Amino acid sequence: MKFITYLFVFGACFLMFQNGRTQTQPEKVYSIVKVFKDYEWYVSQYEAWEKVIKKDRKNPTAWENYYCAARMAKITAPSEELLFKWASKMDDVIEKVEKNIPKTYEYYHLKCWHSSIWGSKKDKVDEIISWSQKAYEINPNRTEIYPDLMNAYMIVGDKKGMAKIGQKWLKSGDLSPSLIATTYNMLMSVEQDAILLTAGDNDTYPALILQHAQNIRPDITIINIFCAYGSNNYRKIQFQEKQLIPPTNVRSEREIIDTIIEQINHKPLYFSYGDYINNMESLQQKTYTVGLAFKYHDGPYNNISRIVKNFEQHFLLDQLIFNSYPEKFPEQVKRNNLTYLPALMQLYEHYKTVEDSKKMQRTATIIERIVENTSHEATISNFLNAE
Repeated sequence: MKFITYLFVFGACFLMFQNGRTQTQPEKVYSIVKVFKDYEWYVSQYEAWEKVIKKDRKNPTAWENYYCAARMAKITAPSEELLFKWASKMDDVIEKVEKNIPKTYEYYHLKCWHSSIWGSKKDKVDEIISWSQKAYEINPNRTEIYPDLMNAYMIVGDKKGMAKIGQKWLKSGDLSPSLIATTYNMLMSVEQDAILLTAGDNDTYPALILQHAQNIRPDITIINIFCAYGSNNYRKIQFQEKQLIPPTNVRSEREIIDTIIEQINHKPLYFSYGDYINNMESLQQKTYTVGLAFKYHDGPYNNISRIVKNFEQHFLLDQLIFNSYPEKFPEQVKRNNLTYLPALMQLYEHYKTVEDSKKMQRTATIIERIVENTSHEATISNFLNAE
């Protein structure tokens, strides 16, 4: 009897082990803007949520995670063939969403997310805007739709709308305090009445929120390069704000940049801290970090004094030294903080040259904290310990 009981317990434990090893449990899937996972993780989550949906096709949460897993798998796909495969799966998910959970918050949110407002004609733009508004009416406190609402206001130049949703977004707690501080420092890096070119979610939405909801640096004209490429209306509004003539029949994002450079006539132009210019050698040769933005300057430019002034007088730095609050997305914060490194390393070299040991040590402490437990830790350690 004991032997039989032992076999039963052992068998049950073995099955539990096997199930735990082979079956992936469905987890909340976030956009890589907030949480980054590898391609295999998104594939496994797609499969896990697919099983949930087969049991309950009216589960809105499952459909949302199912779609997000497919979308992130597409973004992280290791080949073009797989990219197209996941794009097709995303289309298939949306088709099923329309049949199974119509007129729900998740339905309108996913329809917005799946449709590109920036590359669409006016009728489609109006339809996408209506979806975002319907989702907001169903639940104004859910933050997933806020980027789509911000897009809707951006594309028509509705500053009051951006202020309204910006205030709501700030109060929601969805945005990391560290990200807000980073965005503040980016804006403070820029000269008065400058043009600031952005290229992503984390360097665009928080900047618009601070501008329109908090009245911080409203003098800056923020132009998202990809949005300006995709939407004639957005491009026209943003260019006219700085008395620039917008290009027509645009064929690339680079054409947007070149048109601005040709017309700025000594007006200050900056790129955000994002990595957009990293793949453009001709721009790298004419851009200089001044903190959390890169100044465009056609010719030699001494950026050290600007870096010193920004870090010593204008920037919020407490969040780099001490975390006084828990972060909802700590990996996002870690990635964003790495954007300080180019300027901080130049600042460290400056303090070393002028033999200001106190400021040099303080800067080194910030740098070490930023790179701790990252792939950059060893390289930076060698840099700081070099004679």
